[in-house]
Parts: sequence; structure tokens; C-alpha cells
Amino acid sequence: MHPTIKVWFLAIIILFSHHFMAQPAFGSQILSATGCDISKKAYLQKALLTYAKDKKITPRLSGGGATRGIRLAANKQIDIGATCRQRLTDIGGNIYEKERDVRLVHIGWDAIVIIAHPNIQLQSISKEAVKAVFSGEINNWTQLGAKDSLELKPMARKGKLSGVGYTARLLIFNDPKYEFKHLAREFKSTGPLEKSVATIPGAIALDGVSSARKVKVGLGGLTDHQGVKILGIDGFLPTKEHIAKANYPFFRPLFVAINKHNKNPTVLGFIDFLLGPKGQKIISDEGTVNLEEGKLLNMLWEAKMAKLGRFWQEKLGPYPRKKP
Repeated sequence: MHPTIKVWFLAIIILFSHHFMAQPAFGSQILSATGCDISKKAYLQKALLTYAKDKKITPRLSGGGATRGIRLAANKQIDIGATCRQRLTDIGGNIYEKERDVRLVHIGWDAIVIIAHPNIQLQSISKEAVKAVFSGEINNWTQLGAKDSLELKPMARKGKLSGVGYTARLLIFNDPKYEFKHLAREFKSTGPLEKSVATIPGAIALDGVSSARKVKVGLGGLTDHQGVKILGIDGFLPTKEHIAKANYPFFRPLFVAINKHNKNPTVLGFIDFLLGPKGQKIISDEGTVNLEEGKLLNMLWEAKMAKLGRFWQEKLGPYPRKKP
């Protein structure tokens, strides 16, 4: 076999072996989950694997964003949809038809964060500065307080329906349809955006903290990796403690979505698992704020969303399913 062909053949074998190792088969029954990439890193991958192993079922996990998770669950194409945004509403406050047939279950808390290239010499910026960056009012890092004069390169997810894009517009601009100005680049998914911010000097972007703190971008060597810099807001870094106490301002709920007619005991059992002590411990151990840790946030979130009126229709109340 030609050496080049042999290398490609081995690469394909490794690629497929990684895929199947990431989604092991414990039994013939399949539990499928997809959606928000941030939720995957925050808790879903570990929780799904743990539940599947315990119940001897086969997990199937993929990404693709919050919109995909909600709508595939609504269409019964998957069992579990992961989302870091609510269902979308029209100007009259009515849920979009494609997202109506789904129930969202609140399972924990994340936060919108500002990420930057790791070499930027800055620890925190103000809320007003965040607005100025994405409204195009400033164009250099010195205007944010950094020592180095470097062009600002704002980056974002494409469209306005992603979990980060939608909730960031709500929390920062009070308008889910706000148009970001002078973006350097736009991305279809979170992973490529994070990689670009980690490697392009001057880059700045919005992200979810549960994903941002786990970024590791390979730089060429086997152990040579770097992440992104997560900036504080008004002096408060988005640590688990600061998010749980609402010191960090841009906190937001995490949900799982299931079809509202779904009565599959395996699917409903997974929801119970996520809300129970084992699932909530996994969420906390993964560095995400669970329901008990973030109980202070419920009232604050409802008050914040009440001001937005028709833009926010979801309630954070208890999961309504009654156990048999």
C-alpha cells in the first residue's frame, strides 16, 4: 500500500473509532439527544452517558444548536432537545408554530460571557462597553482599557436564533432582533467561533460560560493547547459562585425540550434523572450552576423577563409530570 494512502486509511479508522467510543452501545434501545453545543459541554454528555449505562440503553448525542434541538423534539425526530434559549414568539407573544409542540424543562443555569484572545491584557469591561463593542461604537482595545493598541474584531454566530445570539440580545440590548454592527466574522456553530477567538489577535465574541471555560484549541503539538480569555463584567468574573449569587449579570436558564405528548418511560425517566440528586450533582460537578445552587436566580430572572413582556413566555416553575 502506498504510504500516503496508508496514512489516510489509518486516519479514517481513528476518526470512526473516536465516533463510536463517544457514543457507546449499552443496549438495543436508543435514547437520542441533540441541540445546544453549550449544553452538551455543560452537562448533557456526562449525564446522558451515565443514565444510559445505568439503564443499559444506547445514547445518541449530536449538536447543531438550540433551534435544532427544540424543533427536532417538537417533530418527534429526537427524544431530548438541549436548548439555552426559550421557544420563539411572534410580536403578539405567540409561540412559533414549529416550536409549539414541545415542553421545556428547566435544569440549571448558564451565563452569557465575553470571550477574547487569551493574550489580551484586560480582566473586565462594563455592560456599556459590551454594548459599544457590538453596536460598532468603538474599534480598538485601548478604548476598553487594554494597554495594547489592537483592532477590535467582534465575532458572532450567524442569525439571531441561536441560544447565545437570542439571549445575548435580550440581556444586553433588550431586543431579540437587535442587529450587531461591523462584525469581523460570523459562524454557523459555537466550536469554530471559539477556535477563531482563541487564535486570532484582537478577537472578541459572545459565548456561554459552560462552553467557553472548556475551550482547548490545538496549536500543533500533542500537548500544546490554549483556551479563550473570559472577561468579567463590571469587575465580576463569571465564576460559578458569582453566577449563582447574581453578582455576574448575564445569567440565563438552561432547558431540555421534549415533545409534550411524549410518554416514553425512558425519556421521562431521563428528565427525572436530570432533576434528581444524581443528575443535579453531575450538572454541578461539571462546573454548571444547578437548580439548588441557583435558586436565588429564579425570582430575579422572572422579574427581569417581566420587563421584556411579550419577548419572554417561558415560566421556570416545577416540572409538571407526576411520578407513578
